[in-house]
Amino acid sequence: MAERTHGTGDARARLKRNDLCSKGFMHQRNKAFTLIEMLVVISIIGVLAGLTVGISKLASDKMRRSRVKAELNALTMAIDAYKAKFGVYPPDNKRTANLILYETKNGQNFTQVVLNTNAAPQLFYELTGCLLTNLTFQDLMFSSRLASADVALQFQVKGFVNASRSLGETKNFLQSLKPNQVAVFYRDQSTNNPVYFLKVPVKGTKAPSKPTQNTWCYNSRNPVNNPGQYDLWTEIVIGDKTLIFGNWNSGN
Repeated sequence: MAERTHGTGDARARLKRNDLCSKGFMHQRNKAFTLIEMLVVISIIGVLAGLTVGISKLASDKMRRSRVKAELNALTMAIDAYKAKFGVYPPDNKRTANLILYETKNGQNFTQVVLNTNAAPQLFYELTGCLLTNLTFQDLMFSSRLASADVALQFQVKGFVNASRSLGETKNFLQSLKPNQVAVFYRDQSTNNPVYFLKVPVKGTKAPSKPTQNTWCYNSRNPVNNPGQYDLWTEIVIGDKTLIFGNWNSGN
């Protein structure tokens, strides 16, 4: 009887161990992913990644639009303040021919660019002011000098309205202007001869050439959209679209 009882106990112990092993194996199987489950997870991750990229692009595009609108509004306010002080709007570029200038990176590899006169106004000099010394105009931001002969050549004007022989008589209408908001071109292949324009913070598509720096366009002689006042605008590229932002529309 003792041997049978002992044998029965061993059998029961073996059955219990087998049952535990079977449950452990099934537990491990339940913890593992099947191929279908893995594919479903990968698909979900792909969809979420696509949504994230799309949302990020939309946010970036919206930020570009907002920045251009903000700078357009700031320039409009500065031009209106200029008009209140001098009684006239800032003059535009009176050249009849395109302007040939040069761009460079780090003072090397000059590239010739061609700007039409609307894209090359003297707004930087008129809105920030200049000191006049011996027929030379010195801007207040970079302390660069333009001889009156160069002013006549670049802009077809005798000088700048917002210029005087003392700082007290010169008005800066763009005091918040930063150097990265200014486009720097050169009259020849020398960094000693810069000429400045107000720069748009987003890439543009100006013709006939395509300079890397996008400048604000301006017309106060014969504005088409704001007769009797001035047209201020730019073309920017967002995605595959070219948008026009001007002081007569919202860029939509």
